[in-house]
Amino acid sequence: MVGYYDCILLNDQTLLTLRLVLRIRRMSSYKELTFWQNRKTQKFLDVYREKLKTYFTNIEYDFNGDIIEPTHETTQIRTWLNISLEEIEEVFLTAGHSTRVTHYSAPAVGGPILPLDIFQNLFQLQHYDMVPQDVIDQLDQVKGRYQKDYSASVVRTFNPLFWLGKLFSIVASIPFRFLNSLGLPGSKVEHSSIGKFIKTIITFLLWLITTLVAIWEFLVIVGVIKSTDTLLVVIKRVGL
Repeated sequence: MVGYYDCILLNDQTLLTLRLVLRIRRMSSYKELTFWQNRKTQKFLDVYREKLKTYFTNIEYDFNGDIIEPTHETTQIRTWLNISLEEIEEVFLTAGHSTRVTHYSAPAVGGPILPLDIFQNLFQLQHYDMVPQDVIDQLDQVKGRYQKDYSASVVRTFNPLFWLGKLFSIVASIPFRFLNSLGLPGSKVEHSSIGKFIKTIITFLLWLITTLVAIWEFLVIVGVIKSTDTLLVVIKRVGL
C-alpha cells in the first residue's frame, strides 16, 4: 500500500506543485482579510476540526490498515471533508501555512523522501505513520494565526485607506482582465514579474493622484487657494 501511494505522489508531484503555486499567487494574505472574513474562517476551522475528530473517533481499520466506516454518520462526514478540501487548503495557504509535511519511508522499505499533502491524503494517514492528531495540531496552529490577527482585521476593516487600496488593486488589474477578454493570457502576465511591476506602477500613480487631490482640497478649505484656481494659476502664483 505504501508503494502504491508513493507512486501517486510521484506522478502528481509536479501538477500538485503548480496548482498550489497558482492558487497562492491569486490569493490574498490573511492580513488582508476583513474582520468578518477572519471570523468566518475561524468558525470554519472549528467545524472542520470537530468533524475530523468525530470521524476518526468512530472509524475502524481492517487488517490491511484501510478505513472501515461503520456508520452512516462517518460516511457523511467523510463526504463533507472531501467537499471541503479546496476550502481548507485555501485557508492554510492564505495563512502562509503549508499543507504539506515531509514523509520519510521506513528504512526497510527504502522509498523516496516526499512532501506529503496532509489533506490530499487525509484518509491514508495510517500508511504514512501519521495520526489524526498531527492534522489537528496543524489546524490549531493555523487558527492561532487568524486569532492573533483578528484585532488588526477589525482596525483595517474600518480604515478607508484599506478599501481604497483594494479599489486601486482592482483598477490596476483592469488591463490584464482586458487581455483575458481578448483570449490572451492576461492572468499569466499579471502574476509574472513584469505584470507585478506594472501593477505596482499603476497603484503608485493612483495613490499619488489621490494624495495630490486630497492636498488640493485641503488647501481650498483652509483658503490658501481658491476653488476656481487652476493648477497653472497656482504654479504662476508661487513663482514656479
